[in-house]
Amino acid sequence: MESTGDTATLANRRLQELARLERSASERAPSRAYWWLMLWSAILISVYVAVFLATFGDSTTEDVSERSGGYSATWVMMTPVIAFSALHSGARERFRIRTRPSTLYWCLYGLAAAGFIAAGVLDIAGIAYPRWLNMLVPVVLLLTMAASPVRHLVTSSPRSPASWGDSPLSGAARLMTVLLGAAIGLLLASSAITLAAAVSGAIAMVFLIVVLASWRSSYGLPRAGYQWHLIHWVSFGTSSAIVFVCVLLTTFTTWFGTGHNAAAGALVFLVMGVAAFLPRRSDQRER
Repeated sequence: MESTGDTATLANRRLQELARLERSASERAPSRAYWWLMLWSAILISVYVAVFLATFGDSTTEDVSERSGGYSATWVMMTPVIAFSALHSGARERFRIRTRPSTLYWCLYGLAAAGFIAAGVLDIAGIAYPRWLNMLVPVVLLLTMAASPVRHLVTSSPRSPASWGDSPLSGAARLMTVLLGAAIGLLLASSAITLAAAVSGAIAMVFLIVVLASWRSSYGLPRAGYQWHLIHWVSFGTSSAIVFVCVLLTTFTTWFGTGHNAAAGALVFLVMGVAAFLPRRSDQRER
């Protein structure tokens, strides 16, 4: 028969193995930092849809063409969203995410996306529809995309060490962060000038070509998204908010003009440029 000491040792080993398996499962699960990023993604996409519908949802093509900058607002708003899709791809790799959203998520997301596209088509065709749909679509989109991140943030416990990391960006990631700020800033600064749509369209097309061509290289935005820390995502969020606010002010006010857009573009470049060089060094202290 086994002695009491042998039984206690065996039980202790089994408890240690169980604890190891639990830690391993916890490490494979998405961190809170990832769910915060997903919540930010839901807010960004929903705000983009809301601003787009507010800007173009109650206007004919003639109305848009007569505005300051005309259709340039489309390119200005699209650029942060295009950049975010590339950055988010790298962030998912950093957090080692392999899971996919549920079927219900894709159904609800598809319905919201279909509503967004339908509203745009109806406006272009000059067909009237209830304007409250312009508010309903982004709200449904936000609720759909934010439900899972909010649930996980509420039910999960903080994990240490922090998942964002604290090491400086590589030279390639730093350069792409600066260039991203320059592209968004230039688009914003040129959005209210004469022939703005042509200028903004050319800048946006060059930006898109660069993003696609460099997707898998060390100078691609996905690689920058892989290395970005909290400070960089906050800076990008601030820059995107500046873009959306400027689009609304340009569309619905008469006092917000070329000079204001130029100043806002310079601010975006400054915010992203400073963030590219942060943090200056890695903090190796214990948390």
